[in-house]
Amino acid sequence: MNLLLLLALTTQTPALQVSVSSYEGETSCTIKAEQVSPREVFGALMREARPLPGVDSIIVVGADKIPAAPLLDLTISARPFGEALGILMGCVGLRIEQRAETLTVLPEYEEGATSEALLERARRNLVSTFSSFPNSDVSPLILQAMARVEEKLGLNDAAEGHLRQLAQDFPDSDLVPSALTHAGQLLQRSGQWGEAKQVLSQLCNLPYAHDHYPNGLLELARCHAELGEGRQGLRILDALNAIWPLDKGVDSPATQAERLFVHAACLFEAGDAGEALVLLDRCNELGHRGDLDPKVFPLRARALEAVGRPADAAVAWLARSRRVEGKELQSVALAEAARLALVADDQLALDLIYARGVELGVEQSLVGLRFEARASLGLSTDGMKPEGPNGLLLLGKRHLDAGRNEEALRALLAAKEHRHEFSETENLDLNILLGRASNEVRGIDSAVAEMREGLPLLSKRGDRTQVYLYVAELYESAGRYEDAIAAYEGQL
Repeated sequence: MNLLLLLALTTQTPALQVSVSSYEGETSCTIKAEQVSPREVFGALMREARPLPGVDSIIVVGADKIPAAPLLDLTISARPFGEALGILMGCVGLRIEQRAETLTVLPEYEEGATSEALLERARRNLVSTFSSFPNSDVSPLILQAMARVEEKLGLNDAAEGHLRQLAQDFPDSDLVPSALTHAGQLLQRSGQWGEAKQVLSQLCNLPYAHDHYPNGLLELARCHAELGEGRQGLRILDALNAIWPLDKGVDSPATQAERLFVHAACLFEAGDAGEALVLLDRCNELGHRGDLDPKVFPLRARALEAVGRPADAAVAWLARSRRVEGKELQSVALAEAARLALVADDQLALDLIYARGVELGVEQSLVGLRFEARASLGLSTDGMKPEGPNGLLLLGKRHLDAGRNEEALRALLAAKEHRHEFSETENLDLNILLGRASNEVRGIDSAVAEMREGLPLLSKRGDRTQVYLYVAELYESAGRYEDAIAAYEGQL
């Protein structure tokens, strides 16, 4: 329909009152409509705006898309012309695009638009609306809606930022507790535990009662556990249990298990791995947060290792590799299982773990540990290469035992570059092995020089004595008895 025809047909009636005025270049539109056709409202608005500078030359394209129904009840008071027009179009699923002197009426959403495109359009509309109403009663609602849309779009940082903005800019809003709770959840999901702790502390310190307080305390304790602050987490849980103690007759098994799980995590970080395992067993009995829960495996495995049960810990990590998705998580779980199998002297289990790695396509993370396991058992390592300092140490020992002295020395010299990563026992082994290999390849003086270099890393008197005795034996074999006596006396 032609715009001029629309204007000609539109008249003011008691059910439709439209006024447009201009003062110092600013337009002001007021519309009051009671059960009036959107087409009539648009026509009246454009007719009243025609006398304004610049409006009389505007060409409207697509005015025929404005429907005659449904009839509108609409009240707009003293809003700019463009804003009033946008509100009117939004009521009937349309929008206006202006380019130069042309206004084009378009559908709010294109036919066949993807959900992502629709969400992005909604986000832009909310941003625009918030810019228009930055300090109104509805501003907190707009920020909350923006955060929800941004979360659906995967823009979690933006969503979290808008939720915190809501709490900061509108502290008296009823939405503040839910906004801080939601922001904390987004930060926890992304592993930003320090930031989450700050947000949840703000939530729990609000100067009034709210329904989010109990869960806020629980999640704050979880953050402390994730940050290694177990004792602080336990204090938070003490406060929670004092105010809201668990009631087995009221609280669901899932609620009970969740609190027990966080309690176990805090106990572990506070150094009580044994009690942490007891609470994890209680979670399992409740049927929630049980042994098959992927989030329980790491905590149970670390607690088992801490109480001296590395074989059981290895089993827990192996089980985790079967419950998590993603090669990175699977690789980490299997590497931990392999490491603990070695600690438990269960090297043969490592071949099973390696087979699981091959099945998942993450075997590269296990190559070094598999080499160590097979080398320590004296099994064939043909075609296998060490990975890391421990592997080099084992490789040097294997070459030395097989009489491949030059290869042994090369591997041990490479391992020597990582001395500060070894335990004292490993440094003692490295010192003796370097002495043996250097003596065979370069002679006794080189051997003594290598062993003297490693002495400062041996703090135990018994370890140092072993080095002195070995050097003395080397000197005796070479007929250098005075040097041997000096070595027996602890002088190199």
